[in-house]
Amino acid sequence: MAQAAIAKRYARALLALGEGPGLDTLVEELKGFERALADSRELRTVLMTPGLPLEQRQGLLRDVLTRAGANKVTVNALLLLTERGRLGLLGPIIQAVRAEADRVAGRVRARVTSAAELAPAQVEAIRTTFEKQTGKRIVVETAVDADLIGGVVAEIGSTVYDGSIKSQLRRLRDALVRDTGAA
Repeated sequence: MAQAAIAKRYARALLALGEGPGLDTLVEELKGFERALADSRELRTVLMTPGLPLEQRQGLLRDVLTRAGANKVTVNALLLLTERGRLGLLGPIIQAVRAEADRVAGRVRARVTSAAELAPAQVEAIRTTFEKQTGKRIVVETAVDADLIGGVVAEIGSTVYDGSIKSQLRRLRDALVRDTGAA
């Protein structure tokens, strides 16, 4: 079974568990644990080594999550993933859970990439524009890519709005090549 399909199946199971503390809380706690796994080679090694007894791995996991103040749903979800050997799919599972949490909350995520960091007023203007255009609540996530030269590229779902100078220059070059080649 493809990795994405497995991740969606686990995400659906976690969503059934996640109604209690709220899906956003579940997502944030899972992301926090994902960061902890990424930051600690020792934790990763212990939790993802199938040669160690499951009870030991789950005991350590329970201790770490209890000290971190994780809610019961997050603890149970991560215990299940450890038992099934699916901690390696945590990133795709989190994405699927977050997508469902956004759907339930009526939110859409817009990834906006610009050549330089955007001012809060610019981010707010982009958010407002897309909310009017889509009729949905927009959560703007920003990124910086100096290669864009200027302007922004916004992705909402599978739709890309490319207003970057890099893209405009590429279109101009293509038009000039087309016009020169046709003459």
